[in-house]
Amino acid sequence: MAKGFTDSKGNFRPTGNSSRSSSKEKSLETSGIELRTTLNPQNESGISKGSREKIEKVTNTMNQGLVLDEREINFIKNTMNRHPDRSTRPEVVQEMLDATWNEDGHEITASQNEKGREWLNRKPQRDRMGAREAGVMDDFKEIRLIGITETHSGTGFYIPFWRVIANDGSTFEYRNIGAEISIDG
Repeated sequence: MAKGFTDSKGNFRPTGNSSRSSSKEKSLETSGIELRTTLNPQNESGISKGSREKIEKVTNTMNQGLVLDEREINFIKNTMNRHPDRSTRPEVVQEMLDATWNEDGHEITASQNEKGREWLNRKPQRDRMGAREAGVMDDFKEIRLIGITETHSGTGFYIPFWRVIANDGSTFEYRNIGAEISIDG
C-alpha cells in the first residue's frame, strides 16, 4: 500500500521515496487519482497559457503605442533570453520581438526616463561619450525603447536598445552591456 495522507479535500497525497514511484503510480491508478506530470502545463509551443497571455498583452501594448514600464521591458528581455534560438522560438515570442522594433521608439514611463538619464550621467558612461552624445544629454528630453537586440550577433543574449532624444531633436542610440554603455548611433 502506498504511503501518504489525505488532504482537506479528501484527495490522497503520496509521500516517501520517489524510487518507489512505479508502485505508487499503480496504487494511485487503481484508486482513481490522476497523476499530475507538470506543475505548469504547456501547450505544443512550450509556453504556458499564463505566459502566452502575458506575451500577447505586452505585444498589444506595443502595437497600440502605449507607454511601457520597466516590468514590461524586463519581461520582453527575459522572454527573449529564454527563447534565443530563432529556429525553435514560438511564434508568439517572435511576434513580441518584432513588435519591439519601432523606428520612432516606444515611450517609457517618466520614472524609467529619469532612471536612464541618471545612469547615463554617471561618470563611467559620460567618459565614454563624445561631444555629440554629451550635447544630447545636456539638452535631455527623453529616452525611448527602439527594440530588443542581441548583445553581439549570434550570442542569443538579448538586451534593450535605446534612443536618447534632446529637446532640439538630436539623438543617439545605445545599449547597456553589463555596467557599460555601447553607443551605436
